[in-house]
Formats: sequence, structure tokens, C-alpha cells
Amino acid sequence: MAGRGDNSKAKPGGAVDTEPMRRAITGCVRSIAAKGEVEVSFANERPGLAGDHIRLPELSKRPTAHELAVTRGLGDSMALRLACHDTNLHASMAPQGSDARSVFDAVEQARVESIGALRMAGVAANLGSMQEEKYSKANFSGIERQEDAPIGEALAMLVREKLTGQKPPASAGKVLDLWRPFLEDKTTGDLDNLRSVIEDQQAFAKLVRHMLSSMQMAEDFASEETEPEEIENPSDEDQPQSGETENEEVEEEAGSDAAPAEQSESVDEEMDEGEMDGAEMSDEDMSEESDDHSETPGETRRPNSPFDDFNDKVDYHIFTEQFDEEITAEELCDEAELDRLRAFLDKQLAHLQSASGGLQTACSAC
Repeated sequence: MAGRGDNSKAKPGGAVDTEPMRRAITGCVRSIAAKGEVEVSFANERPGLAGDHIRLPELSKRPTAHELAVTRGLGDSMALRLACHDTNLHASMAPQGSDARSVFDAVEQARVESIGALRMAGVAANLGSMQEEKYSKANFSGIERQEDAPIGEALAMLVREKLTGQKPPASAGKVLDLWRPFLEDKTTGDLDNLRSVIEDQQAFAKLVRHMLSSMQMAEDFASEETEPEEIENPSDEDQPQSGETENEEVEEEAGSDAAPAEQSESVDEEMDEGEMDGAEMSDEDMSEESDDHSETPGETRRPNSPFDDFNDKVDYHIFTEQFDEEITAEELCDEAELDRLRAFLDKQLAHLQSASGGLQTACSAC
């Protein structure tokens, strides 16, 4: 108890054990995604989604309520992507061109997040915190001209507003307002119909493609579907002469071979980009990490160290060991802390138990 004249303040507490928070967030992500095998990790790297691996930001030592809400919002966004999004369907219906594709991707992400927001109020609050943080980091509040405002984000905001009734956060600035007259003029009819097909990704994508066509950013998906029929069933007046038949048949065969190639390229591009809006990491980033740890069967890989050939180049030897000091872990931590750290390490290595068991079996057979 402070005495008379003692104006000292109580010292703030130490670091918070964030492991229970990580477990809670991981459980929520797996539940929303409806996939118990989803792997969730926390790291001081760009968050993102690749396959069934979700990477979220590392929690600080004393996380604030806003930080936790943003992290949970990122996890909810990626989990909804896994639960409500078909990657192959998305790739097959995506438009050509980088600008149209970025708008198409942003609106699809708005769709899956809106599904979660409509189903669960807590998810809606988390996604709102995530979007507020996202637009704040992008400095959207400083945008004053339409040419500086990304139309893809503006359309995603408008779609989210139409689907959920939620206005963009204050950190979004004037981005939507700068584009709203143009977007509503070009897409009003389609925007009104989006809510009725929010659960149908294919029907939703067709409406988005029609919106992009109205904005003259891409061809309507319906016109792409009718083109093959016109080629396969030409009228009698358009029948080629006998001398031209063989050449045109060769061209048609070449075109039929090119179509699957273009489609496969779009699928590969979809997977390489990681296709996350709220999660800013791509599959390519994840594959680079995996390559560092991948091994050829029967071969052990160890990363080269800059000091591997040190002894060959420099004649170095220890001058004295007089001032060396060795301290054991027991001297630095009490027994309870050591037990806690050991349990934490065992948890982190739990997913390697199957691999170690396989190694032990292989070694016993040798």
C-alpha cells in the first residue's frame, strides 16, 4: 500500500501468455473452414493462404483488443475462402487482362466475406476491424482523386455494402465516393441481384462478368459461351469452298488445342497468386518456404553456412578460455518455467511425430 506522499504508479505487468489465444484463433479458423486439417501458423511475415496452410501475424507480447480483432478477422477471411470458394471455378470464369482480373478477384473476396458477415455477427465485427486496418495501412484516407482510387477496391466496397448493408470504414476515405456515381450507373441492375445469388459462386461470377462488360473492362461471360456454338454450326451461306476447307480445319484444330492451354495457364496463375485479398501472401511465397525444407529421398540437405570454409582460409585458434562462462538452463529458469517451455516445444513439434515415427521404422529395418 502506498504511503503518504508516494506518487509512484504501479508497474505494468509482464508479457502475456498468448498461446491460449493462438489455440482459440486456430480452433475458430478450422471451425469456419470446416476443415480440421487446416494448418495455422503465426509469424512476423506477410499473412496469407496457400492450400490448407494459413499464416497469420505473430501476436505481440501484450496484444490489444484491436490487434486481436484484426488477427481474427484475417483468420476468418481466409477460413471463409476455404469454405465458400471454388478455386477451379473461379479460374475458369475469370476475365482476361490484369485490371479486370484484379477487380474480379476483389469482388469474389467480398462475396465470401459477406457470407460470413451475414451468418455470424462476431465474424462481421472481426472483418470490419481487418478492413479498417487494411485501408489505414494503404493510406486510402489520403486519396482525393478518382485516378488514384483503385476501382477494384471501390467495387468490392460497393458490393459488400449491397450484400451486408455495412458502410466502408472511415479509413477507406473517399475511394468509394469517388467511383460510386460511375459504378452505380453502370451496374445498378446487377448489384440489386447479387444478394439473391450470393451462395452460388457460378451465378455470382456471371453477374460480375456482366458488370465488368458494362464498365467496358472485359467481355461478358455469356458471349464467350455462345462463340463456340457459332463456330461449330455455321450457316449454309458461310460454308467454305472446298479449297479452303482443309486450311480452316487445321486452324480450328489449333484453336481447340490452345483453349485448354489458356485455361490451364489461368489456373496456374490463380494458384501462384494465392488469390487472397485479406491475406497478402501467395502460393509462390509459401512454395519458396517449402523448398528450403524439402529433401530428396535418401538425401539430407543442410543449408550452406558462410563459415563452412572458414578454417580453410583463415588460420584461427582460440586465444584463451579464461573468461568463458557456461550457464545451464536450470540456472536461468525455475522448474515450472522449464516445464512450460518444454510443453510448448512439444506442441510445436507435434506435427513431426508421424515423420519421426517413419524414420524410426526405416532405421530399424536397416
